[in-house]
Amino acid sequence: MSALTADQRRRQYLTAALREFVAKGYHGTSTRSICATAGTSPGLLFHYFASKEALYDELVSLGCRHLAFDLDEALADPLAFFHHSAESSLAMVRENPEAALMFTFMTSAQRSIGVTPGSAELLRSHNIAVLSVPVIEAGQASGAIRDGDPLALSIAFWGAIQGIAEDLGIRTDTACVPDPSWLLDILRSQDL
Repeated sequence: MSALTADQRRRQYLTAALREFVAKGYHGTSTRSICATAGTSPGLLFHYFASKEALYDELVSLGCRHLAFDLDEALADPLAFFHHSAESSLAMVRENPEAALMFTFMTSAQRSIGVTPGSAELLRSHNIAVLSVPVIEAGQASGAIRDGDPLALSIAFWGAIQGIAEDLGIRTDTACVPDPSWLLDILRSQDL
């Protein structure tokens, strides 16, 4: 049996921490339980992460990186942006069950903003529903996206993706992944 590389070990701890934080929340998770889930001794964790807080912050950072998008590109073709977002998000949870856990984790982190000082600002600045409002407005201006409050439409679209991902994390039945175009219908103008 070969030893894990440093990157593999870090991923092992991140995966274990993700499972623990989703199951028990930040305060219910201990470094000892993370190590037990990872199948390692408690002291080894600290060679890779300084603390439980550092693990949590790293997971939030990873989740926020997946929320980043090119605003100019999204503004150029809002419906294509939302279609690609739905398609890639659903493919991610279909192909990787850990991705569904990340969706659940990020929802929990948003509800618990301030659990760690490092994650609080990152979460506030990566609210995908708020960041997508200008894209909704651009789509409305072109007639591609239905009329209505842009933030409410954004919340409906991203909330649908979030709910699907979380449900798939519980069910693990990837045959039930909806067609991405169904989610686009939340936004699409009925004039198209």
